[in-house]
Amino acid sequence: ICSEKRIWDAKTGAATTAKLELPNGTYIYTPDGSRIVVLVNDHRAEVYSVTDGKMLGKPVDFDP
Repeated sequence: ICSEKRIWDAKTGAATTAKLELPNGTYIYTPDGSRIVVLVNDHRAEVYSVTDGKMLGKPVDFDP
């Protein structure tokens, strides 16, 4: 299941990107803020670009 997400600048409160279609799950941002790692509820990790919302590479399965 995907839903629309927005990323906001914590200092200015302005939206930093266009709306992104990302799967529902737990979100972890890389230290440089350029990518989002999504831990999806079916035990997959997916990496997305913050600028365009495209998946980078293939999903990786994991055991919780």
